[in-house]
Amino acid sequence: MVPPCDYPFKEICTKPCKTVKRALDREQMVKLACLSLHSDAELKRSLDLFLFGFYAQGMAFVDIAYLKWKNISGNRIIYRRHKSKQLIQIVITPQIKSIIDEHGNNTNNAEEYVFSVIKNNANEYTQYRTALGRTNRHLKIISAKLKIDPPLTTYTARHTWATLAREYGAPVSAISAGLGHTKEEMTLVYLKELDLAPLHRINKMVNNLLERK
Repeated sequence: MVPPCDYPFKEICTKPCKTVKRALDREQMVKLACLSLHSDAELKRSLDLFLFGFYAQGMAFVDIAYLKWKNISGNRIIYRRHKSKQLIQIVITPQIKSIIDEHGNNTNNAEEYVFSVIKNNANEYTQYRTALGRTNRHLKIISAKLKIDPPLTTYTARHTWATLAREYGAPVSAISAGLGHTKEEMTLVYLKELDLAPLHRINKMVNNLLERK
């Protein structure tokens, strides 16, 4: 865990953003990242998928569910948002790799889903919705353990990444590119300009805030 004295954001003070009520603060996220759930495999998997969404620039649960091995190339995740079809590139951090290594389905088939949230082509949407409900139920249990109120949902990870990135001092344009909120042509511009510069540094810094033991 990163000691409080080492927080890279400690000197930065910003006004709360509009999503602050749905976002966690740094201390809450560190507690989540360090929470030991090895005795309950289902809760641990749900927590790790939540953390994956956070580490992967606020990736939405639907995009986690539909993520395929073909979307992973070298040290990048390259995918289109399920909702908006915007193109997103993410440099794989050690935290992201750790979760993929632990929960990935270990297949060589590029068309297979990474996390097996969806296990076959039949009723994909139903499988996704069932997994979403199950994950949110597990997150509610975890919230009770840590006295987090209102309870976590998968969407909390997305809001929290954006909030912490803003506290780090990231420009709104970079956050928008990271979340896939811009038009595709603008997203491509940002990806080209920010790939291994501000956007990657922002995500790496936010990831490192929650370094797990």
